Amino acid sequence: KVLMFNAYFKQTLNESDKEYYRVRPVKIFYYLEDDSISVIEPPVLNSGMPQGKLIKRQRLPKNDQGEHWLWKNLNIGVEPVFYGKTFHIYDCDAFTREYLTSEGIEVNDSEGCPNDPYTLSRKEPLHTYVTPSNFDKLKQFLERSDRYYGSTVSGMTGTQCSV
Repeated sequence: KVLMFNAYFKQTLNESDKEYYRVRPVKIFYYLEDDSISVIEPPVLNSGMPQGKLIKRQRLPKNDQGEHWLWKNLNIGVEPVFYGKTFHIYDCDAFTREYLTSEGIEVNDSEGCPNDPYTLSRKEPLHTYVTPSNFDKLKQFLERSDRYYGSTVSGMTGTQCSV
C-alpha cells in the first residue's frame, strides 16, 4: 500500500532578472511496507528543466539523531525537508486520507498549489504591433489607371476608346 501526497517546492533562480522563483509540483509516495519515500516530479512539456524522479525510493533521514520520516509525520500543511529541499504538502489522494483517518490522524483541509509566475507569464498573449499605413489602393489605382487603359475612356458603350 502506498500513500500519495501532492506537494511543491520553490526553486530559486539567480540567473533571471524577470523571475525570482519557480513553483515545481511533485508527488511524494510513502510506501507502508518498508517506510520508504520517493519524490517524483510530473513532466511538463517544453519546460527546459530536468524532471522525473527527484528522490529514488529510500528511507529518508528526518534529522541528525538517526530518525527517519514516518507516515505519522506527513499531513497536509506539513513542510518536510528531504536532503535540504523543503517541500510543502498541499493535498493527498482519497486512499491516503482514509488511511490516515482510520489510524486516528486528523487530516488537514486541502490547500491549493500556488501558481508558477513563469508559467502564467507564458500564457499571456504576445504583444502585437501594427504600424499604420498611408497606402491607399484605390487612390493608386485611380492615379495609374490612365497608364494602362489610356487617357480617354468614355462610358460603357465601347464606341470611343483609345488605347
